[in-house]
Amino acid sequence: MTGFNDAAGVATSTDIKGKYVQSVEVKNGVVTATMASSNVNNEIKGKKLSLWAKRQNGSVKWFCGQPVTRANTATDADVTAANGTDKKIDTKLEKPFSR
Repeated sequence: MTGFNDAAGVATSTDIKGKYVQSVEVKNGVVTATMASSNVNNEIKGKKLSLWAKRQNGSVKWFCGQPVTRANTATDADVTAANGTDKKIDTKLEKPFSR
């Protein structure tokens, strides 16, 4: 395996793209999309958005928001704000984690 995307069974981060998305990376259970740097709204241009899950009370709860990282999926359920959060998309939602 060459990366976390391979382990998750998806294409490489640079192969997953679309009209508004430059790349998608899967790492330790966190899916992070990087938006394209041209032909997109200035509010999302070159910025990142993460999607992740967390077990809570026997269920799985999904979150979407600013870019985050998780140290290890086997032991860590919590995420932390990613470095360089100046590239985050402001979702105007309450963030379910602390810095």
